[in-house]
Amino acid sequence: MKKNNSKRGSARSPKSLSSKKGNPAIIQHNHKESARLKEEYKDKGLDKVEDTFVLYRIIGNDLYPRHRKGQTRENLKFVLENEPKLEDCEKRWVVNRIIDREEEEAIIKLLQEHNQKYIHLPFYEGEYQRIGWDTNCFKKPGFLATKEFENLNAEQKNNAIAAAYRLKNNYVMNVNGARNIALRDGKMRAKWVLPWDGNCFITSSAWDEIRKDIGKSPYLKYFAVPMARVLDNSQLVSENFTPTPVEEPQLIFRRDSKEEFNERFPYGRRDKVELIWRLGIPGKWDKWKDEPWDQVRSSKSAEEGQFGFAGWVARMFSGKKVLEKDTKQSFKQRGLARTEAIINTIRAIDREKIAKRKSGRELLFYQMDILEEEKSMFLDGAEMPLITRLLDDAEEALTREPYSVTDKKSLPPSGIINDYWHPAPYWWPNKKKNDGLPYVRRDGRRVPGTKLYEPESDKYDRTRLQRVFDDSITLALAWFFTGKKKYAEHGSRILYRFFVNPATKMNPHLKYAQVRKGRNNNQGTSKGIIEMKDIYFYLDAVRLFCKANTIPEEHLVLFKGWLSSYLDWLINSPQGKGERLSDNNHGTYYDLQVAAISDFLEDYPVLFEAIVRAQSRIETQFAPDGAQPKELVRTQPAHYCCFNLQGWIYMTEIAERYGTDLWAYQSRKGSNLIKAVQWLLSHAGKKWPDKLIDEFDEERYLPIWFYAPQESRLKLKKPFFHRSKYSVKTRFFPHDGVRPYWNIGKAEVKRNYKFVNKHPSFVFGIPLRAKTVSKDWKKVCENLETTLYSLSRQKNKNFVIYLAAHEYPPVNYFGLDVRVLLAPFPVPKNIKEIGRDKGRKKQMIGTALRQSGYESLYYMHLDADDILDPSLVETVLKDDNKRGYLITKGYMYDVRNKLIARCNSFWRKSGSCAIMYFKKDEFPLHYKDRNNYFSKFVRHKNFKTVAEEYGRKLEPLTGRMAVYMVNHGENTRKYRGKGNRQQAYVKKNQIKNRRRIQKIRKRFPELF
Repeated sequence: MKKNNSKRGSARSPKSLSSKKGNPAIIQHNHKESARLKEEYKDKGLDKVEDTFVLYRIIGNDLYPRHRKGQTRENLKFVLENEPKLEDCEKRWVVNRIIDREEEEAIIKLLQEHNQKYIHLPFYEGEYQRIGWDTNCFKKPGFLATKEFENLNAEQKNNAIAAAYRLKNNYVMNVNGARNIALRDGKMRAKWVLPWDGNCFITSSAWDEIRKDIGKSPYLKYFAVPMARVLDNSQLVSENFTPTPVEEPQLIFRRDSKEEFNERFPYGRRDKVELIWRLGIPGKWDKWKDEPWDQVRSSKSAEEGQFGFAGWVARMFSGKKVLEKDTKQSFKQRGLARTEAIINTIRAIDREKIAKRKSGRELLFYQMDILEEEKSMFLDGAEMPLITRLLDDAEEALTREPYSVTDKKSLPPSGIINDYWHPAPYWWPNKKKNDGLPYVRRDGRRVPGTKLYEPESDKYDRTRLQRVFDDSITLALAWFFTGKKKYAEHGSRILYRFFVNPATKMNPHLKYAQVRKGRNNNQGTSKGIIEMKDIYFYLDAVRLFCKANTIPEEHLVLFKGWLSSYLDWLINSPQGKGERLSDNNHGTYYDLQVAAISDFLEDYPVLFEAIVRAQSRIETQFAPDGAQPKELVRTQPAHYCCFNLQGWIYMTEIAERYGTDLWAYQSRKGSNLIKAVQWLLSHAGKKWPDKLIDEFDEERYLPIWFYAPQESRLKLKKPFFHRSKYSVKTRFFPHDGVRPYWNIGKAEVKRNYKFVNKHPSFVFGIPLRAKTVSKDWKKVCENLETTLYSLSRQKNKNFVIYLAAHEYPPVNYFGLDVRVLLAPFPVPKNIKEIGRDKGRKKQMIGTALRQSGYESLYYMHLDADDILDPSLVETVLKDDNKRGYLITKGYMYDVRNKLIARCNSFWRKSGSCAIMYFKKDEFPLHYKDRNNYFSKFVRHKNFKTVAEEYGRKLEPLTGRMAVYMVNHGENTRKYRGKGNRQQAYVKKNQIKNRRRIQKIRKRFPELF
């Protein structure tokens, strides 16, 4: 071995290892086992293979508060400038799912400036958005709404929340995914692979020790390299630095090793240790205990014990000194900071990149774009009975004075008039007791004065509160449709008197809601919280009043203060905690209140916790067939089943605005909301099994019918369900749970991708020429933009686009899901290398598709200057032959001369000619891997033959489905001096009939 004389990174050997006698690598093995491993090593011929190494470092995101912002890039720069050359070792990098595009570009630029080779794994919002919460990790259904969860300490609760974020964590951090990609790539490059963390630094002495230890025991398949933390990176270039490597080790793999990192285990929760356990590498981690929600450990490896220890490695500074000390307290703080960082990062992505709303001032339940359309229809004279009813109701609301809890005719048990007060509706005096105490329950029988709007209800506050909600949304919508300020001004006065004026405002709690006399010191129960359920749509009324500029800013500030105090009471009071644990409709409407208020206040941690908790409830509230066992035991099952599901529909609306599709979730037992809707609607027009005490309004099925996704209607073709939401009842009794004017300002729920995608996914792969070898980079980008515009006109948008390039092109993506892959290989040096570069980029796309985890898909190579018929994707996915398709006929278009010709052998002329069907294992492992089905499609003239050889005969598409653009200055054939043939072909076969040209122009507006 050559001696490295570099002084950089030449720290002294660590005392903890240098003091050991003999080779630490063989300490773990007896003579018999060592002999067997040595024999296996020789049988494989590995003893004749030189010890070569490839080191990958995974560059990930800065996670606050675990890391300081920019720390990853700073550490990378330090390594590139200070780490010595490592003998017999090739250095590579993995740029892993960097969220911040600017930071990602800076990191890649830094790598390129230092001529470093890297694998780029981009963060794709479209892929991330498809990932939900892992509430199935909890053994107990609805765990986040149970006493067991409530009894956990703060650290345990955070860990449980982080466990529910596991799937999102696995995508964003992708720690084990990136390690495995590096491991697989490395095994084709060297004898030993080091898939290490990005903050590792290797000094020359550390590398000498690593090579020395491996050289003594090369028959071992794995080596553990202990880490030493540093508080100052400059220590690593000091000759006086003496490390203490006692931290969780990095691992080295021999190329014939079988084990990989377990990708189920998320970053921050035994991601590397899980493999260390399986290999039997001893350490302090052997004492670490699992939480009930942790991923189940895999069984011991068949290669357990086949490891040694080698040298050491330094772990660079994270930017937080308090977290880098070698103490138990620092270790615990690191864990807490890491968990907090994971949760904060994922919430930030959901809020900033995935959420469809950017501010709590935007309407939440009424959609502004739909309202604008309806307003335009109304003002244009369209007959809209709903709006007429709305304006009549608004005029009536104007006749009622603003309300206050101080108007009631009886005092609450507290004796404070500003306290909300309402007795429990189903609790009556005990006839067996002289004083009637304590009260007893009679389900379904209401106490006089507890039913809305009845004469005696003015003794209490329930009717008054409902008037606040209903009148306010009526007045707000009336203002919106007419522009008359009188409606908004009256609604704003209601807000002021009920929530803001110190003399008349309601105190921010519901301590005396649903009081059962003689019980709980005459305080209300947790069940009383449901009386505030309709605050969710009231907040949209407030938003409209703000839009009308009728709420003074100081009043809005005070109202938010009231909401904040009420939310705090809702979360922390005994009644609030009790309601949170409810496993029926009360739990549903509790989450709805918390989510709606926290959205208005922009309290995102509380909001996301409510959404995740709601998802965890689905298994407890719904049976696998969609029934609602908790509601069916009530004396009015039809009412409560509709009421509960209506609340769930509103909860899905909030969740959907923040990137969570509750409709797509399915519990371990098969429960989901789609089945719940189907089960409930199947009862329409039928008698319920139990006797109903009160008359049931059959029209209550309608809001559920119109609000639920179309998938829930598949088996329901009853004439009862109207085609138009505008032709049905718009207001229901408040107890029914249907918000007023539910059919205004609401679009039909779009089909969810998990239900829509019955066919395999469709992917376009576009290799883009590098800027440095383009004659006209602006023209290259213009051509690409034309191609993307063509794709934006596809009738079926169920596709994604992978764009392989050396730099991000400055183009309009037209709202398409475009995933840019930055090439890790050098830019072509000359025109002759353009073809090779294009092939490499196609391979890059294939590698990315394998890593993306598609089970199967249709794929089309598309040049960045061709355009397609708008029906292509729809045609392919509708037919779905699972073999592929060939474009035999198309057009050729001369851009400069504006001539077009029919092309009856299109697949011989253009590479954008075939749609192939692939399964996940038919893509390359890396861009140099040619031993796979995908990589056989090199020359487009041979596409047809290759597919037939693999038993997948490409079916010709009818019609002319594509246009091959030529003579625009950037065609590859033009670069090679062969472009004149294309021009001559178009000129010879040009279409001259004007009507025919007009039809083509209409079909392909990108031309001419």
